[in-house]
Amino acid sequence: MKIITRCAVVALVVSAPALAGAKVLMKPEIVVGMIAEAQAWGDLCRNWTVDSDAVDTFLLSQDMRFDDRYRELYEPARERAEAAVAKSSDARAACDHVLELYGPQGRKMAGLIKPKRFD
Repeated sequence: MKIITRCAVVALVVSAPALAGAKVLMKPEIVVGMIAEAQAWGDLCRNWTVDSDAVDTFLLSQDMRFDDRYRELYEPARERAEAAVAKSSDARAACDHVLELYGPQGRKMAGLIKPKRFD
């Protein structure tokens, strides 16, 4: 029994660094859906806007880029997000919602929404 336990510990110690650096990719539909959702809900918030640099970084982190496949996924995702926005009658609650999900400390994808600059 001790030999099995030792082998298991050694295997865990040896493989842990490799697992820590492993890249976790989301399905493209989920990535594009999150971006479309952030943009649709973010359009309601006059003091907040989508951070295009953060969107680019997010896409790159998921091994995606703006191409035909992205556009093919984006249109229906944006339509679904806009339909959800249209059901919301409270703009303040909608802004709170998008900030909770995509704002600087967002729980779904932090940083997709940033404060709008009024220069």
